[in-house]
Amino acid sequence: MGEKELNKDVAYQGCAGANVTNVTWVLFLLLAGLAVVGVGIGFLAKAKHDSRAPQLALYQAAIDDWNDFAKANFSDWRVGIYVNSTYNIPLNVDNSADSLNDNKDDIPTYTPLKYTAVTTALQPWTISLGAYDQQTITIVWGRGNDTLFPPQTVPITLKVCIPDPTALNAAVSVNTKVIYQMCAKVNLTYPGDDNFQFSFDGTNGGYGCTPVSADDYLDWPAESYVERFYHSGDTVTFSNVAFTIRSSYDPYIAAQEITKGTLQFNSSPADITSVGRILIILGIIWIICIVIIAIRLKSRGGFKKKVPKLEDGKTLQEMNQPPAPSVQAVNLYAANPATGTDTAPTYLASPNTQNAPNNANPDPYAPPQDYYPPPQV
Repeated sequence: MGEKELNKDVAYQGCAGANVTNVTWVLFLLLAGLAVVGVGIGFLAKAKHDSRAPQLALYQAAIDDWNDFAKANFSDWRVGIYVNSTYNIPLNVDNSADSLNDNKDDIPTYTPLKYTAVTTALQPWTISLGAYDQQTITIVWGRGNDTLFPPQTVPITLKVCIPDPTALNAAVSVNTKVIYQMCAKVNLTYPGDDNFQFSFDGTNGGYGCTPVSADDYLDWPAESYVERFYHSGDTVTFSNVAFTIRSSYDPYIAAQEITKGTLQFNSSPADITSVGRILIILGIIWIICIVIIAIRLKSRGGFKKKVPKLEDGKTLQEMNQPPAPSVQAVNLYAANPATGTDTAPTYLASPNTQNAPNNANPDPYAPPQDYYPPPQV
């Protein structure tokens, strides 16, 4: 048996021989099954509280406001954008559907309305370490040639290119955030019959249409970025940047607020109950399987303390014992290296062989002549 095989068997004996491995694994797997059952029971308890219905009620209220007045107030406007006060981009009416991350049948529907455009009008910028590029976007809001609603302009400053502020080496490529879309929500109010007021809505922590994340819910930036790598001195061009203007009453904005940016409403009690039942069933099946395995192991002696044989029928304890000293026959009357004769040294000679001739060489294992065996009892 090689050294690797011996070490492997020794390690096995250290576990199974100590009667630890099988019992430990069975207990661990049983606890895992019980944990699954416990989680399933927790889901059943959670299903008693319907957290989805209140969210859908808020979403339905936002849709009702949208259908009652907000959508009509947001319609039939002429919207454009000036980039750095030099370029006008007309925004078009967009009725495309806004997708949610929830496809249940109980979600109410509505007809969307927003103003969108894609432009390449942003000015190029040369990467400079320790700096960033920002450009001013001015929203132009009006209703044709209607003198009752003269156009209004509201500027917004966007950071369009942001190199990593910690980058110091100009020879190394720099991770850079480059704008690829802008979405802003706006308010339209009517203080009088012949005028209106247009403004950006920053009540959620920014003018944007969605929060950064559920963990950073109070940050709604209007800009969205893609990360690219540039060197200091490279020129960044901004192509196909999408601009979107939404009403602050847009149900899509309401869905973002209700779900904290996930666009996924809470699960229904029926869904939670189904998940809980499945977990309980799987946990019970798991526990039954482990019990059956434990019974079979016990019937086969899998839980008995065993000391497996390692080599040549020897146990580990036997192999760890030092070898017994070997006993060799010694002819006391062999040639005496001191004299070169066959006569044993005087201190080893028996009375019967002390005067034996040099060539006698008697049997060293024969009892002396004056030896009397003990009487037989």
